[in-house]
Amino acid sequence: MRVNFSKIFIIFTFLLFFLLFYIFFFFIQVIVVIAIIAILAGMLLPALNKARAKARATSCMSNLKQCGLTMQMYANDNNDMIATYIAGQADVWIDGLIKSGYVNNWEANEKPSGPFRCPNSRGADLAQGRMATYGIWRPDSDTQYATIKADTGDVSVGNNTAAAISITRAKSASDLIILADSFRTDRNSQYWQWHTSVALNNAGIDLNHEERANTCNADGSAKPMDKNALKNSIMKISYVLVNGK
Repeated sequence: MRVNFSKIFIIFTFLLFFLLFYIFFFFIQVIVVIAIIAILAGMLLPALNKARAKARATSCMSNLKQCGLTMQMYANDNNDMIATYIAGQADVWIDGLIKSGYVNNWEANEKPSGPFRCPNSRGADLAQGRMATYGIWRPDSDTQYATIKADTGDVSVGNNTAAAISITRAKSASDLIILADSFRTDRNSQYWQWHTSVALNNAGIDLNHEERANTCNADGSAKPMDKNALKNSIMKISYVLVNGK
């Protein structure tokens, strides 16, 4: 029997063409699917990131409200005073709450996440043996404090050795910012204090929620504020950071 190689060649060529066409068409489908997924991801990821950022900002606001409530309880038992700093003991505002039994040491100083630090907090300031916390306001200097005292009231008590804030002296407790998102640049961490107009200790309010900082006032209320709102507040805050910079 004579083999017809020409027919075999034609059939083989047709099958090969069909196979190559199928493979080509398959890869086109894969590329189209990948392109669609990439487009959808490009549309969804910004929305997801925005939703996550909003959730963190909301959590941060809740944290500050808890801090404000705790500080109000402390002030009620301490002549309406909020301790900010005690030199020589490395004590800051959170230590006063710990020693008075309002919060426990693990939650305040060792727990990676909790009501005393922002969910966006970067790094852990362990220089003083503690986790980073929200920052409390400390006047820059007597000269600077004199420029805002008429609007805030004479709320600053003490000096660099032992300092406190008097709630009852505040002209408007709902406008006097006590705690806020804060950052210290040389330690690359959230920090326990902030200043209003100069970079003392490289520490200031940090706009780390889409160029806004969450703040807690002397009356325990909390709200987000942008750079202009801080500058136009009764505290005339001009030194601010944006995401630690």
